Amino acid sequence: MITGPDGYTSTHTIEIVNGESAEVRIDGLEPGTYTVSEDTSLNPDGMSLIGSNDIEVEVTANNTANIPTAEFTNNKTGIISIPVRKVWVGPAAKDVTVHLLADGEIIQSIILSQDNNWRYTFKDLPMYDSTDGHEIVYTVSEKPIWGYRISISGNMRKGFVITNTETPPDNPKTGEAGLPLNIWMMILSGIGMIGIILTGKKKIRLRK
Repeated sequence: MITGPDGYTSTHTIEIVNGESAEVRIDGLEPGTYTVSEDTSLNPDGMSLIGSNDIEVEVTANNTANIPTAEFTNNKTGIISIPVRKVWVGPAAKDVTVHLLADGEIIQSIILSQDNNWRYTFKDLPMYDSTDGHEIVYTVSEKPIWGYRISISGNMRKGFVITNTETPPDNPKTGEAGLPLNIWMMILSGIGMIGIILTGKKKIRLRK
């Protein structure tokens, strides 16, 4: 709706198709201040007005270069909650740090532990970006823990399961008596050096 000087009022309908912007132009207005408002009650379900309503514009005489404009932005709305659960294959650590990412950027971080039963739900997250209306892609990641391999399954609609699997270090190869081969090599190397020293001795006899 547009209201202006001397009780001026008018109503205009702008149809948006497939998210494309649209506009309407009103000519023949008297100079003065006009207020342009959007009737948000007529917006489709899942759409809302972003920013201010009741925008004032100043109309001046013979102004064809800079025509005053009232611009309204409507975006999709909706919220989502994303549960996350921790599973251990092997002894559990004291706690872990889990990050929530929106379009690849960390926006929240929480700690999972036995105290919260290794579960958490990220609540009331916007489904759509407030700037251009695209659907936000949510993912999770975890701060690495030494000795564990991380795998993540699920999605933002069903929730995520983060599994930590213990990965014990590789045991070194052993030789006789269960000693690691590198220790045997050091021992044998030492014996060889002693043998070289012993066989390399020289005796000098002095006679009168």
